[in-house]
Amino acid sequence: MNLELLFEGWKHSGNKTLYDMAVSHTNVTIREHLRKDYSHFHVVSFNPSNGQVIRKYTATGYADWSCWSQGQAWLVAGLTIAYRYTKADYILKAAEGVSNYFIDKAPADGIPLWDFDVPHDPSHPYIHRDSSAASIAASGLIELFGFTNNTKYLNAFNKIMDSLNSNQYRADGKPVYKIPALIVNGRFHSNI
Repeated sequence: MNLELLFEGWKHSGNKTLYDMAVSHTNVTIREHLRKDYSHFHVVSFNPSNGQVIRKYTATGYADWSCWSQGQAWLVAGLTIAYRYTKADYILKAAEGVSNYFIDKAPADGIPLWDFDVPHDPSHPYIHRDSSAASIAASGLIELFGFTNNTKYLNAFNKIMDSLNSNQYRADGKPVYKIPALIVNGRFHSNI
């Protein structure tokens, strides 16, 4: 999600090193964070001496093998942003892959569970939704629609926005919500 700063820095300064750094980071993200099904590892630890991968895991998702929805949303938006600046086909393919995964795994209202792979069992009677992940993904999906004209992305965007605008997710939608916020059910940590 921070790549736009580097790309804009390059655009405004002409310093191609900033562009190269953003593209390099994008390439490493695609190569090391994405799984074959376009889900992701939240964290990849590298050996600082030789750049070799030490470990791939999640810091805020359910498990190392699971897919944390907010991280997936960052990929939807971040890879779409990277495509905006590079117009590289392989980045567009990755942006579409992570977006399709997000859309296909989200519940009917488009607001994902905090982790796509939390088991639905007696140990997990209530699984939190993540309106933050939905908001981030919506931003990427509407831009991705502009690049692809694929109505799957537009439809998913509209579904998310309709849900976020409903009484279920608007802070002013229920009298019990007494918080200074616009949208509720945002997540900042997996265990609460």
